[in-house]
Amino acid sequence: MRNLELIKFTEIKQDRQRWPSDTKNFILGEVVINPQSIAIIRKDSYFKQKILSSKGWPEGLDDRIEFTAVHLSSSHARDNPVVYVVGDMESILKKLGGYHE
Repeated sequence: MRNLELIKFTEIKQDRQRWPSDTKNFILGEVVINPQSIAIIRKDSYFKQKILSSKGWPEGLDDRIEFTAVHLSSSHARDNPVVYVVGDMESILKKLGGYHE
């Protein structure tokens, strides 16, 4: 049996509310990612601006925090799931074990 290494991150995502439909709140949660399933990692300032402009910033989260977009690989060409994790790209890469140039 192979050793499966999973890594836990804090994810930020939009809370799916039914009413009122124009309200956008964002929540924090835990997510566990298999590093072998990661296709791309990039700094994500667009998502942060989306949260700030919607006034749905999670309570207790410092607004100086950065987010990183983790694109997961998929067997379907159109389906490329993205997970937004709390932390700058360098700290996320360090948690994953670094990278080689």
